[in-house]
Amino acid sequence: MAASSDIVILGSGYRGLWLASELVKLGWSVSWFQIHKPPPATKKDNFVFDDWPWQVGPHINKSHFVNMAREFIADVIKPSEQEIAIQVITPSGPLELSGPGQQATLRKFFPKTSKDILAYFETVKLSQRIEKGQRLLSKHTSKLFEKPLGERWCLEWLGGLRRSRAMGTEEWVKNWEGDLLDPSSHFWLLNDPLSTVVERALVWAESKGVSVKRNAIISDIGVEGRRATGIEIQGGEGFLNCKQIVLACSYDAAIKSVPRFAKHITPQVKPDSESFVWSRCGFYLKPGTKPSGLLEFSSFVMDPYMPLVGSNVGLLKWRTAEKGDSLTVWCRIPFAELRRRSYLMNLTEELEKHLGSLFPWFSKRLVAVFPFEEYFHSPGAIRDDLAIVYDKANKFKPSPSRLKNIIQMGPGADRGLELLSQLATEYRLLNQLSEIRKKELKRDRTLHPPRNGENLVQPK
Repeated sequence: MAASSDIVILGSGYRGLWLASELVKLGWSVSWFQIHKPPPATKKDNFVFDDWPWQVGPHINKSHFVNMAREFIADVIKPSEQEIAIQVITPSGPLELSGPGQQATLRKFFPKTSKDILAYFETVKLSQRIEKGQRLLSKHTSKLFEKPLGERWCLEWLGGLRRSRAMGTEEWVKNWEGDLLDPSSHFWLLNDPLSTVVERALVWAESKGVSVKRNAIISDIGVEGRRATGIEIQGGEGFLNCKQIVLACSYDAAIKSVPRFAKHITPQVKPDSESFVWSRCGFYLKPGTKPSGLLEFSSFVMDPYMPLVGSNVGLLKWRTAEKGDSLTVWCRIPFAELRRRSYLMNLTEELEKHLGSLFPWFSKRLVAVFPFEEYFHSPGAIRDDLAIVYDKANKFKPSPSRLKNIIQMGPGADRGLELLSQLATEYRLLNQLSEIRKKELKRDRTLHPPRNGENLVQPK
């Protein structure tokens, strides 16, 4: 490994690998160190767990960011595409917010406001294309959310439930100027375990010129004054000088890797401010159980007038196979309950009852249940592997640091819970670092002007 690198990225999962490849294009040398890798795919007997609650995210054709990352998405994440983005199963039947069943089901569930909701969907789409779109969306949101909850509860799927902050759609749009899911967009689904995706990302980044170090152990980070000078790598590889260090991981992962560095950085989110966490359990069913009308990725709600937490709401992800069907159910639960075994066991039982009432065939086709106990048995797990919803007191702003050239880019900076939100965080940092690179190149041209013959001494 080289004795110096312009940018050093300490990565968790695949965080920072796409960013690293883009920084190489700017002419920087980049080293990426894996300080935390995701756990291997969870497979019990023939059951296969799904690895992420809100999947990859919406396929937005006209997004500059998505177009920039398209090669990474196609070659590394390799998502499949679902035409209908949102399907909500309820005791009164299914509700689809796009596709051929959209208008009929909206009229059924929202007879007074179905036209208003359809107009709102158009506003969501329009807001992504025009200059003053956010103002238009905010105005329309204020008007629609004056109506009772029963006349517009489905709108939480567009914003509130997918956010990394504990807030509803109205507050997300009006106070945070947040974006919403366009129901007409196709939805990208995660097909492979995250461990497989990460391995592909490592190989892909190396092919783009990134220096990758798997399972890295960092002994220390050098500091002089108010700047980090580089990192010391355990294993006889010595000290690596650098200009910038990016922490593409959580604060917890960073200080666990380099404990003595904790005094130089502060957490991206306030301590003990975790409100909810998306957790999973599994149901293994006989082959051919999944009905043809049910999407591979859908959701359910038992009572839309009650808080959308616990067993009242869930995300459903199916994997079908010859030996049997695997159904992963993701629920948003209070973070404090994550380590309480009795709560998790009761939650599994409640979900089994709800699924039995939503699908009459469920109990007859059920082979095995895999409860939430994996969370109870792993209290020391790095939180980078969890989809956490933080209190809204945590704003999206850079974390203060005593050092000028340290940048944090962990889960606390993500706007949403989809995998695309992780890449969007990298995209925002890429814009910031691109400006630094432009200034650097401008300074270099000033100090070392091109030798085009204009300033040479003429011979006598």
